[in-house]
Amino acid sequence: MRGVDHTEAPATQVDASVRELSATAENPAAMPTALAPAWTATSGVTPTDHTTAQAPMVIDNVVIVPEQQGLRALDLSTGEERWHYRRDIRLCALSTSDGLVVATFDGPAGCGETVSLRPETGQYFSTRRSLVSKSPAAIRSNTHSGVYSDHFLELWRNDLVRVVEYGDIPATAEPNLQPHPECSIVSALTRVEFLAVLNDCAGTARLVLQDAKPDESREPEVAADIDLGASTPDMRLVAIGQDTAAVAMGDGVRSYRSDGTLLSSTPLPPPAPAASAVISAPTPGKDETALPRVPLTADLPHHMTWFSPSGLIGFNPNELDRAFEFPEATGTPAAWGKHMLMPVADGIAVIDGDTLKVIGTLLLPPVSNANGTEAPSASAAGPTALSVVGNTLLVQRGHRISAMTIVG
Repeated sequence: MRGVDHTEAPATQVDASVRELSATAENPAAMPTALAPAWTATSGVTPTDHTTAQAPMVIDNVVIVPEQQGLRALDLSTGEERWHYRRDIRLCALSTSDGLVVATFDGPAGCGETVSLRPETGQYFSTRRSLVSKSPAAIRSNTHSGVYSDHFLELWRNDLVRVVEYGDIPATAEPNLQPHPECSIVSALTRVEFLAVLNDCAGTARLVLQDAKPDESREPEVAADIDLGASTPDMRLVAIGQDTAAVAMGDGVRSYRSDGTLLSSTPLPPPAPAASAVISAPTPGKDETALPRVPLTADLPHHMTWFSPSGLIGFNPNELDRAFEFPEATGTPAAWGKHMLMPVADGIAVIDGDTLKVIGTLLLPPVSNANGTEAPSASAAGPTALSVVGNTLLVQRGHRISAMTIVG
């Protein structure tokens, strides 16, 4: 490829010790003592950008850090660069799936130049070219990755072979295969072999539930096509299970099974001051309707979560009904053994995974800029996103990723 700056790293044996947990992590009622700073890095984009996954991306012992025109892979323990991949064109989407790093760049036909790389070494795995919008969002599961914009969605398997195309297909030679090509795509989520797409069809919201592995990629296999009534400005998908999906519309959340059955309908709590302080409002004059509405979500071992204007909301996995809410949250959580770690205004709240009660708060160690001044707080930088590997906590606040050791 032209305009590529690509380094690789030698293959090394994955150090399993970094994933070992302390005894405190396995006791849900036990409280760790502190967070010790390990290293910091700067990202080219923030967790709220559509470009990337919303929490720090970790595969094996490698942390993937996005840049404006590429990415770099850092050693989890030291923060030192292992390899990088950069282009002379803009990075449009970045995610991890099925043990690979998947990066999409802005080529001559839109954001459709995609490469997958092995995380330990940076070696090429697959490449593909697609016709995609200039402003896509990343979509991923443990088995699939892809991109979607306001009118088109592509989903790929790990070798980047397309398994689903949905929407207004560019340059199609086979019309009448898509259920709603005239509608805009508001948001989309996928898990295992299930894909949910929320459409806005001239003011009517439609939830289209379908197979993520149809017999023919160009012909969606729709399980349910649900009329949700009048569209709302803030509607979006907020959770997905193996055969369930939840949509937030107006002041409530509704969840559906793949056959179209309504499973639950619950009101949203009122807006929370802590969440409202870090969730940015649309920029005046900017056409937000043309951008995918990507929710801030995170999976826990026994719940799915959504960081909303009402704070952190947790869903039960079977019916996606509301399991808990934490209005004090300032971003998305991560599991640490039998605990849940959750960002709050004054640090990281530690939650007993059995009782779902806060047992204490760990103060974040100060992070300094290169000139020695203190970095902006989490609230000033937007929502905070967490990832945990063993006893290492990764905290992304704005453009900064900080690695910390959980002590005790």
